[in-house]
Amino acid sequence: MQQQIEQVRTQMNDGLSRNVSVLNEQMRVINEQVNSQLQLVTQQLQNSSGQIGQRLDTAAKVIGEVRENIGKLSKASEQIYEVGKNIATLQEILRPPKLRGGLGEQFLGELLSRSFPPSSSAFSILF
Repeated sequence: MQQQIEQVRTQMNDGLSRNVSVLNEQMRVINEQVNSQLQLVTQQLQNSSGQIGQRLDTAAKVIGEVRENIGKLSKASEQIYEVGKNIATLQEILRPPKLRGGLGEQFLGELLSRSFPPSSSAFSILF
């Protein structure tokens, strides 16, 4: 009877050892698979982080360009405002008819002197 108990104990120990070996091998395979998946996820996260960084850099560049363009537009609108004020001032200056007529004659004389040489008969008839 003692011998049979020893045989059963030996068989159980052998079976238990085989089961432990099988479980250890399965755990090793599972650990390798988990590590492989973890590396893949880590790599994908790094790629995504790089892409996000590039997009943020591009967005910052675009925002800088927009700010620059807004500054240029602001300067241009100030210049347009100044031109508008100058035109309004010129309109006030040219409101009297005599002044407009005098300026018109002055401009016509200048235009004709550029168009015809001073020795021209048409020029001497006019002036």
